[in-house]
Amino acid sequence: VIQTAWGLLLGNYNNTDDVVFGAVVSGRPAEIDGVENMVGLFINTLPVRLGPNENAGTFIETVQRLQQRALDSEKYDYTSLAEVQAQTALKQNLIDHLFVFQNYPEVNDISGQSENQDFQISNTQMFEHTNYSLSVTMHVQA
Repeated sequence: VIQTAWGLLLGNYNNTDDVVFGAVVSGRPAEIDGVENMVGLFINTLPVRLGPNENAGTFIETVQRLQQRALDSEKYDYTSLAEVQAQTALKQNLIDHLFVFQNYPEVNDISGQSENQDFQISNTQMFEHTNYSLSVTMHVQA
């Protein structure tokens, strides 16, 4: 939903119907036995494209199309961005910004942990700085 909204916003802001941005993926395919026990940085960046006529139909239909393409692309999470860029006419100009969705507890939410958990988080501080950063905090309850 957020990536679709971002793609549509970029398209409207830049007056184009063809938007490409980088999305950071975990790069840890579940098919690898024991991947959860492996140490190392597996993250990777892949392009996300909201191309011409992709936003035809309702917003929900556009979200569903982008979600299906994201699921279909999971098998390529390990493919290097340089390799992907080399296959395009735009090369290193394929993407000029990244979309990163970080899913970790906010400092204020940590105190609400259950004592039944196998671990506890305490004494946490967070700081992030990038050249151009936009920070959006959303709280979702199931």
